[in-house]
Amino acid sequence: MARFTGTAWLPQFAQQQRRATSPTTSLHGLRGLAAVAVFLRHLLVTFFIIVDSGSPFPSKHPGLQLLRNYPFPLRLPFGGNAMVPVFFLISGYLDSAKPLTFIQTQSWGKLQGHLGGAILRRGPRLFLPALAAAAFSSLAIWLGLYTWGMSYRRICWPDELPPHLPRQINPLTQLGEMLKSFAELLNLWEWEPVLPVVNIHYWTLPYDLRSSFIRYLVILGTARLALTKRVAGMLVVVGFCGLWGRWEVVLSLAGTLLYQLDLSSGWLAAVSAEKEKRATRRTRWIYVALLVASLYLCCFPKENGDKTPGFRWLSWLTPKAWQDYRWWNAWAALTLVWVALHHPGISRFLEGPVPQYLGNISFSMYLTHGPVLHMTAHVLVPMVWSWKAFGRTLGFLVPVVVVVIPSVVLTAHVFSRTVENKIGQWIRRAENAWLETERPDGKREEGSRSAFERAGALV
Repeated sequence: MARFTGTAWLPQFAQQQRRATSPTTSLHGLRGLAAVAVFLRHLLVTFFIIVDSGSPFPSKHPGLQLLRNYPFPLRLPFGGNAMVPVFFLISGYLDSAKPLTFIQTQSWGKLQGHLGGAILRRGPRLFLPALAAAAFSSLAIWLGLYTWGMSYRRICWPDELPPHLPRQINPLTQLGEMLKSFAELLNLWEWEPVLPVVNIHYWTLPYDLRSSFIRYLVILGTARLALTKRVAGMLVVVGFCGLWGRWEVVLSLAGTLLYQLDLSSGWLAAVSAEKEKRATRRTRWIYVALLVASLYLCCFPKENGDKTPGFRWLSWLTPKAWQDYRWWNAWAALTLVWVALHHPGISRFLEGPVPQYLGNISFSMYLTHGPVLHMTAHVLVPMVWSWKAFGRTLGFLVPVVVVVIPSVVLTAHVFSRTVENKIGQWIRRAENAWLETERPDGKREEGSRSAFERAGALV
């Protein structure tokens, strides 16, 4: 077993390590930056009403009025809501890599083994780290870390504090309340968002699991079709899901279609020099235009988009089955992922050490940033505001830069190494130990080497 060295706990870019690049490495970096954008949005929405609502309103602060009336690019820091579709699209793209490759080479045994292992692992890989993070946050609540500095919290929330589990008399009762709240996520037959009090940001977990299972089913169901017919079949499913407004399934399958397009065109197999040659000056400018359009659509406000200057006509074009911001955020995600993959300069940036490091801790950051905000920003920001020495803007930035951001990154780093990665290893070992293997004499036994591993299915 590998042992941690003295530098093992440092970020990878501090260790001067560089991730080996592949055609899809840039998406790993994009996922890391998207996780940061989600964290920043959840931080900003806590203290600024302007984040979600985009319609103009009378304001004594000209800066806020300008921000509301001219959402792009001034509203870009508040566009983290569009990163949720980016996660689903990236997941669909990367998770389709091996099965579509097996289909192309007609490796049906490997395809079956991969999909079988992926289905078994998907639920535990999503929910077990989330359960561990929920347990740690419950312990923090019982220790009073969610309620310290109450007088400062009341400055921003005089009537009702941000939702969290109430503090119980003992840790066992606290854990029981956490389990009751977490169990709400396990109702996979509830298609409306479930916002568990234990951590309302966990609402995407059942969405991710359901869309993954649908994606596996569609890939398997169309595997034996010819390429054009398989793509046509996937487009029919995407259109059907879109008619019912199931944005997460649409994005998940759109990722599969994007990978199939890149695989069929030979782009994934092309070497870097050939890709650079393909990226002429004209195509580079096209990608830049798509990037600007994507960032613009990321700014579509969650509320009152039909009343917001610059977005009214887009709201008019939104299909009835979709919410305005979901529809345009989905297009933003599609163009952003495409540019991240195909623009050489942007790809190289996303393959850099910092984006790659953020990609490594992105899921842990998603799971833990909510509790960290409860324990740090919800007290420190109003505390500094009450001093009236820095002003409102500087009084927000000082605690956020000095304490909140380092705390979020450090917590995600430690959780990734001590919990998320360990759970992933346990799931692998359980799969290898529990599944049956076949002996040379034709009999079956339970062994350490699973049928899925023998089929080359592990990812």
